[in-house]
Amino acid sequence: DIRWFTTGDFSVHYVEEHEDVERWECRWDRDRHPNTHNTRLRFHKPPTATEITDLELPLLDIYFTVFTAVEQRIETL
Repeated sequence: DIRWFTTGDFSVHYVEEHEDVERWECRWDRDRHPNTHNTRLRFHKPPTATEITDLELPLLDIYFTVFTAVEQRIETL
C-alpha cells in the first residue's frame, strides 16, 4: 500500500499473510503529525512493524529503499 500526500508526507506498507505463519509486515513513512519519540521520517521494522527506526534520506530515495527491501525479502521466501 503506497500513499503519498500533497504535503510531501507518505506511507509505504508491506504486508505478507500466509496460512501457517503469523502476519509479517513493515512500513516506511513520513508522518504528517510530528511527535517527540521519533523523527518524521522513519521505518517500522518487521515482522510486526512495531519497532521504529529513524531514517535520514532524500524522500524520492524511499522508493529504491522500499523496492530493494521487498526484493530481498522475497528472495528469502
